[in-house]
Amino acid sequence: GSALSKPKGVPYRTSAAITAGIFGVLAACLWGAPELINLLLGIEAGDAAAVMMARAGVLFAAFASLLWASRNEPPSYLRTQIAFAVVLAMLGLVLFGMVELFAQRVGAGITFAMAVEVLIAGLFLPHAKGGPDLPPTEN
Repeated sequence: GSALSKPKGVPYRTSAAITAGIFGVLAACLWGAPELINLLLGIEAGDAAAVMMARAGVLFAAFASLLWASRNEPPSYLRTQIAFAVVLAMLGLVLFGMVELFAQRVGAGITFAMAVEVLIAGLFLPHAKGGPDLPPTEN
């Protein structure tokens, strides 16, 4: 098939909509209920944690917006790159989660977050590969 043939797995529209919802809820929790995140991750509340959670909330809100806006995007270079960015972000979070878990800086609750991150990466992986060649660089 062509580079733009339909990937196997959950359709991009469904993956983007579900993940936008998850990221939106996460952003709201990071801003409005950081104690839930502290509890889940087994980390102490404090100024540094609060600042980093608020900042992470902005990033998750931005990802939610991007995914929601792109949910109807037909197969394209842009959609492939959005999917790749989601996979990269989720697998990066899994990697750092494992490092922090093994270093015992977080509690076992991080495994829930890591499981969700692996699931999201799996949703987007089929959409992140086999994309079209780089488009022309015209403005």
